[in-house]
Amino acid sequence: MYFILLIFISGVFGNYLRQHEVPKYRCMSINSEVSNEFCEDINCVLIYEDFCKPSCKSISDEYSDEWCQSMNCSSIYSNYCEELKNI
Repeated sequence: MYFILLIFISGVFGNYLRQHEVPKYRCMSINSEVSNEFCEDINCVLIYEDFCKPSCKSISDEYSDEWCQSMNCSSIYSNYCEELKNI
């Protein structure tokens, strides 16, 4: 039931975003119930933080993009990783 409600809300919110040209953010799924495309469609809104996180990349030669993503781009690693803001 919760997942059906999630899909309904995302459809309504996705249509709103498409109609109002809100800048989109690069997002990634952290839950197997949703896809990366779903997360980007909903623009990584905070109500879905259990499902989606902003995508990130490494800004350091010491760490890979994959490592930064596995750390969910936590602010404690801001010297090594940064969120990818716009698509």
